[in-house]
Amino acid sequence: MPKIDPVLQIRNFKSNAQVSAYERWHKKIPENLQLELDQKKKEIFCLSMDPKSALEYSFWEQVWHYEQFLSEKNKKKTYARYTRRAVDDLGVKIFLENLIRKPETLGFKSLEEFKSLDISYEQVVLKHAEEFDADIIDEAKERLSKHD
Repeated sequence: MPKIDPVLQIRNFKSNAQVSAYERWHKKIPENLQLELDQKKKEIFCLSMDPKSALEYSFWEQVWHYEQFLSEKNKKKTYARYTRRAVDDLGVKIFLENLIRKPETLGFKSLEEFKSLDISYEQVVLKHAEEFDADIIDEAKERLSKHD
């Protein structure tokens, strides 16, 4: 019987059902494979949101990280419902612009408290600065620099 490379196997998964089945079948998953599984879950999630640009893909990556953060913090599966609803209404770019123009949100404060600002939506703005006006970029930089 040929030996199957588990990393290649994971990278070829197309659905979360495949990921879940793998996790159920393999009880003790080494850290490197768990990282691959997490990466695959994030990729499947992002693609399921049907991103139309690199900005949207990066945004959904942050949403995935933020929901993982919320789930761990709340000790149960937690969705970023406000974010998802607002993006449905406004689109990613306008949502981010509106978010940056507001005072710090509860979500930002929670990320700050747990020293997890690397997964803030402000990071998406900075990563895709060419998509935003200078005032939005400056506000995102200022917000993050206050918490270095």
